[in-house]
Amino acid sequence: MGQRADDMTVYLRHIENAGKMCRKVQTVLKGADRPGRLCWYGDHVPIMPKVYEGVEFEGSATNYAVWHSGGSDLGVDALRPKGLYAHELGLALLGGME
Repeated sequence: MGQRADDMTVYLRHIENAGKMCRKVQTVLKGADRPGRLCWYGDHVPIMPKVYEGVEFEGSATNYAVWHSGGSDLGVDALRPKGLYAHELGLALLGGME
């Protein structure tokens, strides 16, 4: 397991730090004078081939989340996963803005 475990440990540390950063951004957006949106996605699937090989993982899709500081004007349907590519998320996010 050696290298795979080391790679996963580093990855999980980065995930923890990313979570801290996301909470800071949310705090700033909540305190802003106008509503804000945050789109967060993970694009790290290809970086740990040894880890994935060890657990027989073959997926390449990545999850994303859209968060809005100003309430629910986006509606539930706007927040459901839609099978978008990463380069399509920005336009989808802007499309919900008025």
